[in-house]
Amino acid sequence: MATTSTLPSIGLAKLSNTSYAAFMRAFSQLIQQAPLEKLGLKADEWTPFWPTLAQLLDANRQIRKDELTTELQELDKQRDTLLSYVFSKILNETNAPEDAIKQAAETLLALRELYLDLPKKALREETILIQGFLADAEKADFAAHFTTLGLSAALTKIKTINTEYETKLATRSAKQVENPLLPIKKLRESLSASYQLLSMKAFAFNLITPTSESQTFILRLNKLIEDTNLARKQHKAQLGVWTEEGGWEEENTSANPWTPQT
Repeated sequence: MATTSTLPSIGLAKLSNTSYAAFMRAFSQLIQQAPLEKLGLKADEWTPFWPTLAQLLDANRQIRKDELTTELQELDKQRDTLLSYVFSKILNETNAPEDAIKQAAETLLALRELYLDLPKKALREETILIQGFLADAEKADFAAHFTTLGLSAALTKIKTINTEYETKLATRSAKQVENPLLPIKKLRESLSASYQLLSMKAFAFNLITPTSESQTFILRLNKLIEDTNLARKQHKAQLGVWTEEGGWEEENTSANPWTPQT
């Protein structure tokens, strides 16, 4: 069996939590398929890896079970859609043939500009700013104009959704205090450091004193890295990350494989 002279790089820090956990689980399974000494590894280098991975898998399950997060995402989507509708309606009606509608829209333009970037704000900040927008919309200077444009019902719905969002956010925060999430960032940092140590040692061992087990391990690790990188590129393509040069944006995965990546 030929000795593999390169080990592809993988941007571990750029993987989603789920993809990261899947990669590390597959990596651990590859190591367990051969005696450690056949890979040039020591027990004290490998032993801490699996408990840390088990904690990461538990943390991922905690996140997936958080139904409130899903509900909050849906509520945020709903309020953003309604805000977009309101702001678009104001702008469009500045060209209305009816003078009353045109004047109402023109009067609301300044308020629209003040709050136009609401959906781009951090979620907690957006929640507070929506309350401010609704308070302004209820003022005598603006309320009648929203009624003229037929937007009163939309504002009421935004208020209802925003209030529900704030309530559910507070509930989620309370639950997280009672049942704190495991520190995924620290777990990933620890696993990435272990991965770098284990993979580099096995790679170097395979170059100097290869065994059939080490050669198989490196070949399979190469394939795992390539498959993971490909899956990530395909996911990015689906998200529509298009460069000005006219191609799908890709991270540089040809960097020095000895550079630690967390």
